Amino acid sequence: METEVRAIQEVYTIRGEQITVVTKARFDHATGKQAFDQEIDNEAINTAFDAYRSKHMMITPSRIKALRQRWNLSQHDFAALFGWSDMTIATYETGALASETNSERLLALEATPELAQSLYESSKDMMTERGKQAFEEQMKNVIERRHND
Repeated sequence: METEVRAIQEVYTIRGEQITVVTKARFDHATGKQAFDQEIDNEAINTAFDAYRSKHMMITPSRIKALRQRWNLSQHDFAALFGWSDMTIATYETGALASETNSERLLALEATPELAQSLYESSKDMMTERGKQAFEEQMKNVIERRHND
């Protein structure tokens, strides 16, 4: 089957809202109909999710991962910090939409690192020893930077 990839406008319903994006799709030359292509379809869905995140000022997967790495925490320890499951962070980092509340919490931590201390106090029993050490070291750095500014 001979195919080609073309740009198309597509409408996705995300959380009950219509999101229109321009994305790619594969078409069969013989029939002119759209042909299934898992990679292109995944890319299209991610484009729609990105448009939804942008419209609603939600945190992106790359920013979630960067935030976690800034604290030098594993997915397990970062999830524990918020009282979430490991799977929640893993799916957010790979493209799942965060809930509005969780997105707001992540954005708040991104903007105001000092908020992490209260999260830590209520969640440290769920963190690994390595995670606790990493967190405490990073928190010390946050405090030093704020003190020097």
